[in-house]
Amino acid sequence: VLSAHALEHAAQAPLDLIDYFGFGPIFPTATKVCSIEETGLPILAQFCSLTTKPVVAIGGITAQTAQTVFEHGAKSLAVISALAQADDLEAEIQKFDL
Repeated sequence: VLSAHALEHAAQAPLDLIDYFGFGPIFPTATKVCSIEETGLPILAQFCSLTTKPVVAIGGITAQTAQTVFEHGAKSLAVISALAQADDLEAEIQKFDL
């Protein structure tokens, strides 16, 4: 895996050495305090179009935004905050049944 948060990371990546990209944060997230601003859905879509490798979207993704993230090219999601903050973990997981 290669973590990426900018379009140029797709072109600079050693594709023969990685299986997939982790890309984000897509939305604001409280899980990780960092100076990287959210990329947003348009940049996610552009990034996905620049690589043949699968892209796992990360950062602030909820059950309400998951489908839109897939529609913008992500092949998978990394979901931490939505699950970690859930009062009913099983019910929250079921919301992601896309």
